[in-house]
Amino acid sequence: MEDSMRSVIIAIAVVGLVAGTSFAQNYPSGAGPSTAQAPATQAAPAPSSTIDKSAVITNETQAKSKIESSGFTNVSSLTKDRAGIWHGTAMKDGMSVKVALDVQGNVRIE
Repeated sequence: MEDSMRSVIIAIAVVGLVAGTSFAQNYPSGAGPSTAQAPATQAAPAPSSTIDKSAVITNETQAKSKIESSGFTNVSSLTKDRAGIWHGTAMKDGMSVKVALDVQGNVRIE
């Protein structure tokens, strides 16, 4: 009985080792069972990492200055929405336009 138990334990250990090494296989690029999924280690950067904290526009004077430094004149009627985007009007190339300044400091015509 002792010999048969020992044989069973050895058989289980061998099966475990064989199964374990089959899961540790490294497949070449484009081969293997899991090529459709991206590795879990590739995470998107956190949104806060894309914003320069020192360049955050906190008041209307800063927003106006930033918009003017982007080539606009006569910046007026600036308001800040709930998302932190400044909206207003300005002159560009002799035309009155609506402008927006986002939280990353990008100025665009609306």
